[in-house]
Amino acid sequence: MKFNKFSWLVFLIYWLIFIFALSHQEFVVVETAHKFNISEMLKYEWTQIVAHFIEYLVLCLLLVINFNKWTKYNLKSIFLMSICLCMIYAISDEYHQTFIAGRSSSFYDLMFDFLGTIAGLCLYKLYEKKTT
Repeated sequence: MKFNKFSWLVFLIYWLIFIFALSHQEFVVVETAHKFNISEMLKYEWTQIVAHFIEYLVLCLLLVINFNKWTKYNLKSIFLMSICLCMIYAISDEYHQTFIAGRSSSFYDLMFDFLGTIAGLCLYKLYEKKTT
């Protein structure tokens, strides 16, 4: 199924809203009999790492696709703009989390956002090679 460029733009806007909504959720620490539950925290950490990675992988793919559909820039410029926009959004997302109960900003979250962004670029490049 082929999507037109307006559909890709809607997907991008939806994804930006989705990331914002996830960041707006409060985090509640799980305690067991007044003791911090390490296994629950580790599960949370891994799910957070995977979530950040996938969120920004998809965001980067959507940005690259939209830039390709809407502009005439070369792929190198598109990749650079996509990295910059993903990181600007990631930084603003971490800042936004400082206002949410139980949440805070984290350099590690930014690192996994960046790794997801780079993975998105790599996936796009692999797909492009396969289709040409």
